[in-house]
Amino acid sequence: MRSMTELKDMEAHAEKLLGQLAAESKYLDDLKKEVLKEIYDLDHGLFDKAEKDLKDEEKIVRRSLGRTERYVNREEKKEEDDVKELEGCLPAKLVKVLKDIDTKLHVGLNTLVQGLSRSRGKLRQDIDEAKKLFTAKDNAGAKAKADATVKDIDYILKMVWGTEVEEKKYIQFLKYLETL
Repeated sequence: MRSMTELKDMEAHAEKLLGQLAAESKYLDDLKKEVLKEIYDLDHGLFDKAEKDLKDEEKIVRRSLGRTERYVNREEKKEEDDVKELEGCLPAKLVKVLKDIDTKLHVGLNTLVQGLSRSRGKLRQDIDEAKKLFTAKDNAGAKAKADATVKDIDYILKMVWGTEVEEKKYIQFLKYLETL
C-alpha cells in the first residue's frame, strides 16, 4: 500500500482536475448565457447589444476554454501516472476496481479533451460566421447560428458533467484506500 502522503498527493491531483472540470463547466455556462442574451437581443431588435454579446462570447472562447483544455490534458497525464503507480501495490480485487474506474475516467477524459479541442474550433468558426452575418445584416441567419451554438454548448457540458462524475468516483476510491 502507498503511504498516506502519496495517497494525499494523488487525491490532490484528482481534486485539481475536478476543479478544472468545474471551471470548464462554468466557462461553458457563461458562454451559453451570452449566446442566449444574443438570441434575446436579436429577437427584440437590439442588434447593437447582440453584436456586443458576440464579442463577449469571443472573449470567453479565446481566453478561458483553451486554457482549461490544456490544463485538463496536463492533469490527466499526472493522473494516469498515479493510477499506474497504484496498480503495482494493490491487492487483485482493488486493482480490478481501480481499472474499472480508470477505464471509464480515461475514456471520458480523452473524449472530453478531443471534444473540447474540436468544439473550441467550431465555436470560433461559429462566431466568425455570426460576425459575417451581422455585417450582412442577416439577423435571421445570426439567430439560427446562435441556436446551433447553444446545442453545441449543451453537448460539451454533458461531456464535462459525465467526466466530473467519474473523477468523483476516483476521488472516493482514493479516500477509501486512505482508510485501509
